Amino acid sequence: MKNLFLTILCSFLSTNAFAQSNGKYKDLALALKEPLKVKELSIYGQNITSLPKEIGKMKNLEVLDISNNQITTLSKEIGQCTKLKFLFFSNNQITIIPSELGELRELQVVEFHNNKISVLPKEIGNWTKLQRFSCGINSISTLPKEIGKWTEITNFGCENNKITQLPKEMKSFTKMVYLNCSDNFIPTFSNEFVTWKNLSTFTYTSHSYSVNFTLKDDNEKLNKLFPKATLNPKSHQ
Repeated sequence: MKNLFLTILCSFLSTNAFAQSNGKYKDLALALKEPLKVKELSIYGQNITSLPKEIGKMKNLEVLDISNNQITTLSKEIGQCTKLKFLFFSNNQITIIPSELGELRELQVVEFHNNKISVLPKEIGNWTKLQRFSCGINSISTLPKEIGKWTEITNFGCENNKITQLPKEMKSFTKMVYLNCSDNFIPTFSNEFVTWKNLSTFTYTSHSYSVNFTLKDDNEKLNKLFPKATLNPKSHQ
C-alpha cells in the first residue's frame, strides 16, 4: 500500500511539474512565485474571491481562466498582460470591466457570461483581433459603438441582457457566423446588417407583443436579411 501511494504521488508530482515546465499552472500561489514562466493560468472553480494586483507581472500569460469562482472585482492589472489571447471569467460576481483591459490587443476569445456587469467600456473596441465574444446573462443595456472595430468576429453572444438596440457599427461583422441576442428588448434589426452574409445561426427573441411585429413577420423579414441563416426564434418572456 505504501509503495502504491508513493507511485501515485510521484506520478502526480511528475505530471504537475511537466505542466509547469510548459507554462501551464493551476495553482495561483505558485504562479505568482514564477510569474514570467506562466503562459496559461487556469484556476477554474477554486472558490477564489479576488485576484492580487501581482497578476500583472505575468507578462507571458496567453490564457487566463478564472471562471466559476466568487470574484467580485476584476483586477485592472490584467491589462498589463498584453500577450493575453484567451480570457474567461464567467460565473462570478463581477460588476465592472476595467477600462485598462482595452490594452489587451491580442485577445481572440473573451467569455464572461453570468456576472453582474451593466456597462461595457468603450476601450474594448481595441480588441480588434477578437473572434469569439460572450457576455450573456448580465445587465448590459448598451453595446458600445466601438465594437465595430471587431472585424474578425465570428461568434457573438449577448443573450439575457437589457439591450434595446444593436449598434449599426456591427455591420462590420462580415465574418460572423453565429449570433445569439435572445432575451433582450431589441424590437427590430436594421437593413444595414445585410452585410452579415456568412451568418449561419441566429437566435433571437420574437417580440410578438408589439403591434408592428409578429413571429411570422419577424421570420419573413429576417429570412430576407440573412437567407443563409438558421433562425431560432424564442418567445418573449
